[in-house]
Amino acid sequence: MTPFSLYPAFVRISYTTAYAPHTMTLPVLDWNPPSGGHPSGTFLCHDGSQEDAETMIDALVAQLAAVWLPTTNINEAIIYTMAAPVAPAIPQITYEIGVPGTNTNTGWAEAVQLTFTLRTDLFHKMKLVMLDVPSDNDFNKYTSEAAINVEFQQIVDELKADGNGWCGRDRGQPTTFVSMIFDLNDALRERYRLA
Repeated sequence: MTPFSLYPAFVRISYTTAYAPHTMTLPVLDWNPPSGGHPSGTFLCHDGSQEDAETMIDALVAQLAAVWLPTTNINEAIIYTMAAPVAPAIPQITYEIGVPGTNTNTGWAEAVQLTFTLRTDLFHKMKLVMLDVPSDNDFNKYTSEAAINVEFQQIVDELKADGNGWCGRDRGQPTTFVSMIFDLNDALRERYRLA
């Protein structure tokens, strides 16, 4: 297998903040096409079960929404598959979400990047990056999950859950919290003409 390929499947979540549209890409273990009661198909989970794709996406989106401001809208998810590690990604399902952020924090958010880093059971890293999120003016790096707010812990728990299929690009299950940090995204600062 090609190291760190998105094969065999991944989800791209699109969202629009007050400043720009963005996407995040999250690998999944595998995807099965729509079947009875599963209009967007199912994902293979780390415990060997199959989870409804919309249910798994919605559960993560609910946790992400608690971090973004109400001016951010989580628009849609597109599920892609790849026939081989070096094959092109083929879009299979578009799932409309339409969920706004719920964070009422008034701190600076423009061009702020929040990065979660976890280690998988195959000893590589998985990252989840959120853009244009309020920083609470806290740019410390947290390396203990116990030290972060419950809203952030819930995102980590959702990524790590045995009954979900989120994975690293190595297809390993995220098992260990490594760090969480707010930072200013220099590319966005230039794009927003803040630099």
